[in-house]
Amino acid sequence: MNQTELAKRINITQQYISRIMNGTRRPSWEKAKLLAKITGTNPELWLEGGANDRKLAFQHWCDLQKS
Repeated sequence: MNQTELAKRINITQQYISRIMNGTRRPSWEKAKLLAKITGTNPELWLEGGANDRKLAFQHWCDLQKS
């Protein structure tokens, strides 16, 4: 899965998910819960975590999907 596919799953644009990943935007609580559910993380990561933490969590989840 890539950022575009993740964005589609939670009904936001790829640009918005990119901004969330880079830490320039924060998702709503509802979107944070969806991101957490999809990636197996917790909503606080998406609301309060740093950009590196988000990117690492997303990459780890992507790697798990490939195995």
